[in-house]
Amino acid sequence: MQKILDAKRQLLLAVSYELRSPLTRANVAIEMLEGGVLKQQLKRDVDEVGDLISEILKMECLTNNHQALDKTNCNIVALCDEVVDSFLVGHPDNNQALRCDLPDEDVMLLIDKIRIKLLLKNILSNALRYKTQQVVLSVSVHDESLVVQVSDDGEGLASDVLPYLAEPFYL
Repeated sequence: MQKILDAKRQLLLAVSYELRSPLTRANVAIEMLEGGVLKQQLKRDVDEVGDLISEILKMECLTNNHQALDKTNCNIVALCDEVVDSFLVGHPDNNQALRCDLPDEDVMLLIDKIRIKLLLKNILSNALRYKTQQVVLSVSVHDESLVVQVSDDGEGLASDVLPYLAEPFYL
């Protein structure tokens, strides 16, 4: 079984590596195009494929190695700001579609920053993809509990799908 898992990991790494070269060439070709809507759309599409490859590699590293959590003291408000900013830079359409409701004060937590950041990016990415109008990321503190909520006005998921949401690549 371990040999199969190792082979799967090697295949993912090799495929991801091989896909980066054509993506780099596509980016160079896109830069040579004159400006316009088509150029912007092509650039977004190529960037999205690159991001997907990166996410696959990150997910493989996180799930395959069953690494221990790397907990550090982190400001969740600043982390949410950072994640939201990553969706706004270079994507002017998201400026109207993504809204934040964050506390004014810092909220410090002992968390695995990389995993929480990846989780937030995945949830926000899906919410933005399936929204109708707007996505709201809110963080609130209630007594000793922290609530991080992502809400959108999209269609939502069928109840029979919910048990499988934690499965990698299910949707």
